[in-house]
Amino acid sequence: MTAQGTASFDAAPVSVSDDGDGGADGPRRTSPDKSSEDQPPHEKRREDKRLARSAARLAAVQALYRMEITGATWKETIGEFETHFIGAELEGAQYREADIALFRDLLRGVVERQTEIDKLTDAALVEKWPLGRVDPTLRAIFRCGGYELLARADVPYKVAINEYVDVAKAFFTGGQEARFANAVLDHMARRTREQADQAPGEAHSLGNDSTPEDSAE
Repeated sequence: MTAQGTASFDAAPVSVSDDGDGGADGPRRTSPDKSSEDQPPHEKRREDKRLARSAARLAAVQALYRMEITGATWKETIGEFETHFIGAELEGAQYREADIALFRDLLRGVVERQTEIDKLTDAALVEKWPLGRVDPTLRAIFRCGGYELLARADVPYKVAINEYVDVAKAFFTGGQEARFANAVLDHMARRTREQADQAPGEAHSLGNDSTPEDSAE
């Protein structure tokens, strides 16, 4: 599995296209604001939070990719993204503010549980495509998605899968990688669900500032 349109991670850290495949420049486009002036305030707040979570996921995937390429630590990368990219205006485009608590949790959680996540991912991949041969962008998607499936019981499986399939669409053209991501994440979700049934535990929480995901988006 190789990338057909890997985006520039330096130039586009937090915007994600909501209108189909993004290709090489997909993540450079700011998401269309779905809220409108006549939208009730509580619905606008809810939509803004959803978009901020989506932006955090995209930023986390980009940050993991950057960490793999540069060898930077997760703490260094968090500082770099929060200072220079998230919510910034780059090349005339204003990038959406992200849910910082979720962004930090994803990076920290993936690093702390990477071995467990990678084993789960490997089990979902066919033998001829071990994780080491997967495109690094997809690896980052699987690691972020895998972390949420394993550790974020407040996020419904369907929401997590849909979110990271959308991230895949932002980076690749043609839809092949998005379908591949969907299949792998679905397999991972079923495995984590089985594990949770066998050994139920406490739902992970970010604290008072976190917002549970909607059951469907």
